[in-house]
Amino acid sequence: MKQGKAQAYVRQLCCLGLSKEIMLPELLRSLHSLIPSEDNFFAGLDQNYSPAYVLAEQFAFEALDIYLNQPAQLFTPEYNIRAVQWFTAHRVLPDFRILDQRFYQRDFYHLVMRLSNHHYALQGAVSQSGRIVGMVVLCRPPNQPPFNASHRQQFEQVLPYLDHGLQTARSETYQDYVDSGRSGLIILSRDGTVVS
Repeated sequence: MKQGKAQAYVRQLCCLGLSKEIMLPELLRSLHSLIPSEDNFFAGLDQNYSPAYVLAEQFAFEALDIYLNQPAQLFTPEYNIRAVQWFTAHRVLPDFRILDQRFYQRDFYHLVMRLSNHHYALQGAVSQSGRIVGMVVLCRPPNQPPFNASHRQQFEQVLPYLDHGLQTARSETYQDYVDSGRSGLIILSRDGTVVS
């Protein structure tokens, strides 16, 4: 899929008003066409910026259990303060070492990231009403090149659409479709605007 088509698809996906349970897994899958990565995941954050839930493609179960159930072991208060300060001023964190020079020696890397073969990561903050509610994380293993400035720029351009997608997401997780005899069609232009 070409870059323009991939970007238009991601934008359209975020503008359909789907529930987050439907939108996020498809978004994670479709981001591979826009920014090549090995694995993508979304971490929903609670009011203390701790992970509340994770939607993942390939996250190792053991790593996911530690990430969700033992965040105090992984994230020191100092790291959390630096992360909040960073994401207050920036949408994307291109390298964990910006927040912690010794990141690759820490438990978080060895118990969570390395266990899932996540060496390089590009993190993007997702906001609602000015508050960070989640992180989209694109990951690559150590045998692939790190993300570059172009990837970061493309990711930054997509994040406002994801903000919108979560803001307008339907709350229902189950939709019962029945044959009502009615049908509909939405026609979108290439830039994702509704034509008719």
